[in-house]
Amino acid sequence: LFKSLRKLAQSGRERKKTGQALLDGVHLIAAYVAQVGLPQMLIVSASGQERAEIRSLLGQLPSVPLTLLSDALFQEIAPVDSPTGILARVPIPQLPVAEKIHFAVFLEALQDPGNLGSILRSAAAAGAQAAYLSAECADAWSPRVLRGGMGAHFYLPIREGADLVAVAGSFAGNVIVTSLRAESDLFAVNLAGPVAFVI
Repeated sequence: LFKSLRKLAQSGRERKKTGQALLDGVHLIAAYVAQVGLPQMLIVSASGQERAEIRSLLGQLPSVPLTLLSDALFQEIAPVDSPTGILARVPIPQLPVAEKIHFAVFLEALQDPGNLGSILRSAAAAGAQAAYLSAECADAWSPRVLRGGMGAHFYLPIREGADLVAVAGSFAGNVIVTSLRAESDLFAVNLAGPVAFVI
């Protein structure tokens, strides 16, 4: 179990193969429970079980299997540098994409996990109905992207490995491409009707 959890924390290939991810922290786990459902398993560190917010969350999820690890072992599988003391193993949700999309983001070759998470969070907050990621983007379900997304992953349908040219070609609306060399000001662009931003 320990080896499989460590692999899940460290390997995007393992996450894709198993269809699972690790969530770090009470906030992310609570967001998952509220929007998607129960996690498969909770993993708590010895010191983490003493924290009031973790004890409170555990009290709300009595039916979820719980594994307690020493702080040293927990640190080895913790997907972030400063773990909160609780992890959840969850199936990666495949949220359905609406038939008619009025607002979407197309993300091309975004490599920085923190930036990707922030953009997904902003897109979800702004009401985007889908996010399409090119194959060159960072793994959307990596721990750093999840942390940056702050729960956006459970509200916003995310499609990885997308052919952005094909998706843009079938999008029934305006596709607006951002560029450092852009000649138009965003505030001068007509955003009425369906719109997709390519970043």
